[in-house]
Amino acid sequence: MMELHVSQTRPLSLSVFAGLLLGVLLLVSDAALAQVTVFNQTLVIESDQSQPKIDIQPVPFNKDWAFTARWDDNNPNALNMHKAMVDIGIKGSF
Repeated sequence: MMELHVSQTRPLSLSVFAGLLLGVLLLVSDAALAQVTVFNQTLVIESDQSQPKIDIQPVPFNKDWAFTARWDDNNPNALNMHKAMVDIGIKGSF
């Protein structure tokens, strides 16, 4: 049986949570208005073991939490997300 252990050292601050929510809302609202085509992908993990070991690893650089997202680099809405992240001090690459 696989066990996953998750611990959080401190909750998200209200400003960070609000910023993340704003970013998600910007993406969802613009995507809905533009009727962006979405493609689903399936990830298949193959292993020589009958029960591969999957662990949750620490967040790099001794940070308490991390946020990850991905989208098409050619979508101009990525610039909106970049601005929202800069406004609240979240680093990212585009």
